[in-house]
Amino acid sequence: DLNGDGDARDRVVFVLELDPPRLSATGLALGDDDDARTLWSCNGEAAAFAVSERAQGGLDRNGDGDAEDHVLVVLAGTSVEPHPLAVRALVAGGALVACAVDEAAQGASDLDFDGDADGTALRIFDRRDGAEIALGLRDAVPLAIAAGHVALRLAERDGIDQNGDGDDLDGTVFEVFDGETRLLHNTTLVLAGDAVASAAGTFGVSVSEAGMGLGDLSGDGDADDAVFYVYAPARGFSVNLRLAVPLYPPPAVDGERYLLFARESARARDANADGDRDDWTVQVFEAGPGLLYDTALASP
Repeated sequence: DLNGDGDARDRVVFVLELDPPRLSATGLALGDDDDARTLWSCNGEAAAFAVSERAQGGLDRNGDGDAEDHVLVVLAGTSVEPHPLAVRALVAGGALVACAVDEAAQGASDLDFDGDADGTALRIFDRRDGAEIALGLRDAVPLAIAAGHVALRLAERDGIDQNGDGDDLDGTVFEVFDGETRLLHNTTLVLAGDAVASAAGTFGVSVSEAGMGLGDLSGDGDADDAVFYVYAPARGFSVNLRLAVPLYPPPAVDGERYLLFARESARARDANADGDRDDWTVQVFEAGPGLLYDTALASP
């Protein structure tokens, strides 16, 4: 029993420090044999995970009167910082930790002031000064952290059209929070999926043609694709690569480049010269200079 709850059925968090090598037990459980959900993220100066109240001895850690939630813990070295927030998603990177607080699990509280308590509210923690930042964005969920920026999605509020398509119905608008200035970038992009990659200080995302309301963004004559865009926070603009891409797998990155698959039929060309236009071919985008290479190789 590694977390002192009287059983040996839990998934308990350990912290491995590399310099000098040391393994430490937190005594806190992510879940147990009956709960496969695990929320954790580790990258850079801080790490974070969500403690399962049920697996951790049935203790109410966020004050909502039950013990069914997953509650945020932030780690810095071996220092454990509990936060009484029931979370649905979390990411960590550098000195930042961001989470989506589950309104329903947080005592049915309307934390984003949209008139209901069934969505999520964004919280960002900055390990450099201990700040906890609440932006009041509707149903916001953090997706990735890179180069001091938090990539996230949110839902439009009543009467506020954030992507310029003439309505306020979009639920996956892509925005970026700058951890230095603490300002929010509205990219005006609507995501097709939650997979976000990062290279050379940029974010690569799949954008929904239908959600954007701008018609055909890939040049294939229809408006129902997921199209790959790269957003550069330092420049404040995005680039459409005009590639129809799958939602899975997300692009691979090496720090400077994106490696992704694109659909031949969307470009009306047989890129790998095999006599058809049915393949997904490998593309490489160098984020720094903004160069796209077609390898003419079909994905497996």
